[in-house]
Amino acid sequence: MTQQMTPRSSLALVVLTAIQATTLLSPVALAAQPMLSPEEEHLEERKIEAPAESAATLDTTKETKSDASDKAGPQFYGSFELRHRTQREMLQDHGPGRVTMGPRLISDDDTATDKPAILLRPTLGANFFDKALDTSFTLQLQNNIGDNRILKTDAINSTQWNVLRGKFNADSPWSFGPSAFTSFFTGSHKGANFAYTDIGFFGEANFQTPVPTGALSLRGYVNPLAEFYSKEYSQTNRQKASLVEGDIGARSSGDLALVGLIKDSNGDITVQQAHPMLLAYYGVGATYLPGFAKNLSLMAGLDLIQTWRPTYSVTETADGIKTDLDHYSNQACTFNRLMITYKINDRVSIVDQARHYVGGFYQYGIDTNHPEQTQMIGKVSWENRLSLLVTLF
Repeated sequence: MTQQMTPRSSLALVVLTAIQATTLLSPVALAAQPMLSPEEEHLEERKIEAPAESAATLDTTKETKSDASDKAGPQFYGSFELRHRTQREMLQDHGPGRVTMGPRLISDDDTATDKPAILLRPTLGANFFDKALDTSFTLQLQNNIGDNRILKTDAINSTQWNVLRGKFNADSPWSFGPSAFTSFFTGSHKGANFAYTDIGFFGEANFQTPVPTGALSLRGYVNPLAEFYSKEYSQTNRQKASLVEGDIGARSSGDLALVGLIKDSNGDITVQQAHPMLLAYYGVGATYLPGFAKNLSLMAGLDLIQTWRPTYSVTETADGIKTDLDHYSNQACTFNRLMITYKINDRVSIVDQARHYVGGFYQYGIDTNHPEQTQMIGKVSWENRLSLLVTLF
């Protein structure tokens, strides 16, 4: 399954963020050839897969003054993820209805294409002031199976400031963690040193409770953000424009280029994006830790991503051609996740995750026959990720 997370792409989602690096759980959807934009590779590179904190982590303990001062200095960490990823593109995907109402995910007349790849993501980071401030740098390498090249598909910096984190009260099973963050992506957009940055807010709440056969953890999060592009990326990440005056499309390509407009092979006029894209991530999940296997955890999650993309109009005036922001167009994507994690020891974990991407709010399956449906997450319908996660220090 190739992740064409177009913007859109996210989808992811999407970085070994500070939380992800320290918890050894970082989902990354990496691009297969042809190279995708950083948006397409990292829509899911948010904190959507950070697991709910364990009850032990949430316990409040008293610290001495010297303990607190020791935590004010930098605490460095390093980790890496080795992942085998398979993404499935389908000629026809019937969406969640086929899962519940039919015996087969793929009918006889459907065609599926699987695209496997091996991914390596080393991360170095540091947190400050008892993890109130965290920054990490991740290098992303990829080998598409069947291709002997190893590609550097991205380099990522994620910085997060935890505004507030803790319990509602000393006896509460609920915890929460609102924070502000920035993320910078680079390295996969024609060699550009900087592609785009996300600036936003992340808030979550966790609830832990024992159950007869183990423990259950519930988690919900919300993550609104704005995405700002570099000059190079904005020039190529163009948006289709609506033409208020019909004769504008009849102008020559040279005339259009003088005012920053491009006519594509379909005759559509595209305009350089000059306003930030707005996104919002929401999600809920449940993690079960069976008492008979303390190193095993089972997780199910539902995630929703919405984007608001600037849409432009082009008009002919006495002074020439004028481009204006007309409105923001909205698009949504929902995906389900099932994840199994086995903790070998304190430093090494194995994670397997299966995903199903659905357009809108469970409105339609994603397939290669309808490119307008894949604008946000690409052509991927199904995806499986098998990862080895290692903490170095």
